[in-house]
Amino acid sequence: MKQAAADKKENAREKSAPNGKKEAGHAQNKKNASGKAKQNDRPRFSRRTVLLLIVGALALSAVLILAILYALGIMGGSRNHSAETTAVTDAAQTQPAAPEAADDTDEGPVVLTVGGREIREAYYGYVYMLIFEDAANEAYQSMALYGENTTGFDYTVKPSRQTYTAENGETMSYDAFFARETVKKLEYWNYYASYARDHGIALSEEQLSAIDSTVAELKTEGENYGYTLDQYLRALYGRYMNEARFRAYLEEQTLAALGHTSALEAGVETPDADTLAKTPDPDYTVADLRIFGVSTTQADAGERVNAMAARVIDEASFITLAKEYCTDRQKESGEFEDEDATLFLGVEKNVIVRLFGEEAAQEMFAASAAGKTFILTEQDGEWTYALYVIRPAYFEQDPPVTIRHIFISNSTMGEEGAPAPEAPNAALPAGMTAQNALCDEDTVKKACLYANEVYQKFLSGEKTEEAFAALAEEYSQDTDSVGENGFSSGGLYRDITKGYRSNVWIYSRALADWAFDGARKAGDTAMIQSMYGVHIVYFVERAQYPAWLQSMLDDAEADAAQEFEKTVQANYLGSAQTNGNTAAAAANAIALIESLYYSNAAVTQ
Repeated sequence: MKQAAADKKENAREKSAPNGKKEAGHAQNKKNASGKAKQNDRPRFSRRTVLLLIVGALALSAVLILAILYALGIMGGSRNHSAETTAVTDAAQTQPAAPEAADDTDEGPVVLTVGGREIREAYYGYVYMLIFEDAANEAYQSMALYGENTTGFDYTVKPSRQTYTAENGETMSYDAFFARETVKKLEYWNYYASYARDHGIALSEEQLSAIDSTVAELKTEGENYGYTLDQYLRALYGRYMNEARFRAYLEEQTLAALGHTSALEAGVETPDADTLAKTPDPDYTVADLRIFGVSTTQADAGERVNAMAARVIDEASFITLAKEYCTDRQKESGEFEDEDATLFLGVEKNVIVRLFGEEAAQEMFAASAAGKTFILTEQDGEWTYALYVIRPAYFEQDPPVTIRHIFISNSTMGEEGAPAPEAPNAALPAGMTAQNALCDEDTVKKACLYANEVYQKFLSGEKTEEAFAALAEEYSQDTDSVGENGFSSGGLYRDITKGYRSNVWIYSRALADWAFDGARKAGDTAMIQSMYGVHIVYFVERAQYPAWLQSMLDDAEADAAQEFEKTVQANYLGSAQTNGNTAAAAANAIALIESLYYSNAAVTQ
């Protein structure tokens, strides 16, 4: 599937890495809707979910900063400490057992060699743990976003009790698969870290500082259990781990990422925009749609959608009829009081193919589809939809934009302990209203006033992008772009397109209209209200090329990077030599994982 331009520019390197994994130091992708919109009973084609499906043309990022909730009663607690993230799971509910310490000089037996370099059990076990946690996090992310696990790995079942099937039909247990991937990752890291050293590449002060922060976080966590840092590291990664080795491994994987980036930049030729512009690919066209859906778990789903569609005569009637035929829960939520609730701009053709098949996509994107209503059921049969084509098959000419965003949610203002404005009786800021279909007037007013106080802090300060990013980290409730769960820092949304494919646009067309105003320039700011809260936005920059061409360029770059990596892989994949200790090291690693993650009685044994 084609990726949106928002991710391609950042992800060309990721696509070429082994297993599609993102390495340390690379920016995270923005994959999921921010979740500020009110939930309703059509979770797979609600405003959030359509965005996920539209952004579903994007490959899932491998290392995702997402807690595996204990409320599921599934996993105990360890942490994934790759150099680009500080945590993927919550701390253990029960104190992890600290294994007996090895001698400080003992890194464990040699378990394999990679390119002539001896790899000892301490390093092997560390990488094995990261491979497992990547798989568990990706599986959980799939469940959280789509309501189903599409990865093939069930994180509620011990890896040794489930089977991995490769594309060539080869099958193996998941613990064996993790062992295989551990070797491949060690080969990859060794090759690119060596490349970095050979080319004079070193870690920056910022990267070293990030590693210091990760170590400090672990030290604090260990102290909460009464452990020293070394004791806690042994509990998480095995008896041979200590602080010095942990730092060395973090530095190695970060250096490998830098080496990989440098090798790609040196070895991959940048595609020529002028050449691509001469032959626009129809697969990069988009369509503007109105979408209304009902879950087939509701007995009258088909009848409801058919009756609604039969009365549609134009776009305005579609908006009105959606309010009439939506379910009781949707009516209670007030979702369809927003006339944009059914609106999805810039939907890529491949998304329609994914949901409804090639034939439906061809019909919907044909010029004759303008003004037509289609009744379609997803290929999995779980949802039935009425889709009205506002504008079929066009090339989006507006270049992607980069913004920063601070969100103050209406829904959180009434919660206990929620932030409150310093002057709750002040007049509403200009352009704001307390009228809202989803929240009471008092709550909306609090959100407006509190947002204005945050905005005034920016206006009275340095008014730089850095200052805005700092305020976003401190005040924004958009958890996709700030904080520990953010896919980028400081409220940043990079290279987002005009259609509702980017999660920040789910709130209001006014946000997109502001950002894509041709007069917009770097440093412009605004405070914009939507049904869900108040958005303070900062304009960073506009991309050079139209969205369709930028997407083609990014795809071409990613494809070139993949081809480059296939060539380079011949230099390192298969370079590892196992020995009599390899199987024992893998067994020790999976035993540690099972003790940390699968001791809960609710877990499938």
